[in-house]
Amino acid sequence: MLVRGYRTYGPVADQTFSTTGTGFSVSGVFELAKGVHAIGTTLVSDGGGRYMIGQAPDFIVNADASITTIGSTSGMAGDRGAGEADHDAVRLLRYRAGSIRGRLGRREAYRLRHSRRDRRQPRHRRRRRWASTMPSSARPRYGSMQLIAQYSYVKRTPWSVPDGTPTQRASTCVYVNFRYVLP
Repeated sequence: MLVRGYRTYGPVADQTFSTTGTGFSVSGVFELAKGVHAIGTTLVSDGGGRYMIGQAPDFIVNADASITTIGSTSGMAGDRGAGEADHDAVRLLRYRAGSIRGRLGRREAYRLRHSRRDRRQPRHRRRRRWASTMPSSARPRYGSMQLIAQYSYVKRTPWSVPDGTPTQRASTCVYVNFRYVLP
């Protein structure tokens, strides 16, 4: 459960405005077979965008200083697999995640699309990630070394773009890490 309060002050009308943002999250991990797990989570909110993948705006301040919360939805689904002896096995992980912002009326959506600051916040963001953790077979008394490799692909769709420019952007990231795990 998510509950957040927002307040603004309009000096022209000498008035204070307040609103409450709410949201809820549902998550689960299920063992499909021995060593294979399905993972899923979602967050649906009206004014709780900062808690999502890629951080979305929580609200917009109108010209009269009143507040309009922005509806956002995000989700993640994936699976994880490991061998028989979980502490010495190669672990594989993959997931897909995404977030959508902006359940607004036409006027508020237009204002958000054309405001300079929020043009940097994407309307849709989708992410795919594949990762693997490969531990060395070491004695538990001395700890172990792990090789962690990750590949991710992120695609962003902004609120609006200038004419003649791409409507989506994508990036690829490769990450490799050697880690010593204390005994």
